[in-house]
Amino acid sequence: PMLCVSAVNPYLFSKVPPLLHVMGIRKKVAAMLQCVRCPFRRSIERSLGSRRYLIESNDFFALRDLVDLSKGAFA
Repeated sequence: PMLCVSAVNPYLFSKVPPLLHVMGIRKKVAAMLQCVRCPFRRSIERSLGSRRYLIESNDFFALRDLVDLSKGAFA
């Protein structure tokens, strides 16, 4: 399941620093990918598969992402 974190609780990013950190990284990666040209870009997009939301939207997190984040998987 996907959750729009800002819709669920707009203050969650300020209350959970790791969530804010991951969102910042996702924004940076999305900005960098705009500068990447084919064929490398297509390779990156293919490797993301069903997790394309990671570069398309900063507010959406899969439930699995949030569980991993709570366990420190992104530390």
